[in-house]
Amino acid sequence: LVPSLRLGLARTLSDLGQTAEARATVIAARDEAERMGDQSSFALALNDLAVEELMQGNLAAGERLLEQALAPARTLTDLSRLGFVLDNLSGIAIERGRPDLAEARYREAIEVWGKSGRKQRAAIATGNLAAALADLGRSAEAAAARETAITALRAFEDTSAVAVVLSSRAQASIDSGDLAAAERDAEEIDAGLA
Repeated sequence: LVPSLRLGLARTLSDLGQTAEARATVIAARDEAERMGDQSSFALALNDLAVEELMQGNLAAGERLLEQALAPARTLTDLSRLGFVLDNLSGIAIERGRPDLAEARYREAIEVWGKSGRKQRAAIATGNLAAALADLGRSAEAAAARETAITALRAFEDTSAVAVVLSSRAQASIDSGDLAAAERDAEEIDAGLA
């Protein structure tokens, strides 16, 4: 319970702008969780530290922490921790120019989100998978993943996530010379975000 409470305190401190205190509290929670064998809090603390590193532009440090979080997250019955770690690692793979690695991690994340009943998170990961597939030159697979994501996200009325995937689809349309399709997507984005 102590590591979990410390992580909650760290988030509150962070929300209040007390970043140094928040980081120290997360580190204390990580150390306690590791010592106590609390895999859930340990994985969460590593993920929180990784996100902080990533926000500061420290890609390598963030990736190392997420790789450390992967093993304990895989042991948990609450699959959401694993889903977030996989999503974050996938994003790093894209940043590093490794869409092949991102594809594998996004596919695992989609499976994890599906098993945990987090269908909206699975849809977001599917939209991200589409971008990785497009980067790999697999445009037909990317288009199918985009359509799956758009349909699911519309059902959740998640206009901002739909807009991200529509933007990706519009770019694919521009790349293929279908400016009318790109314009329709741009209009839908404008209408949805208005």
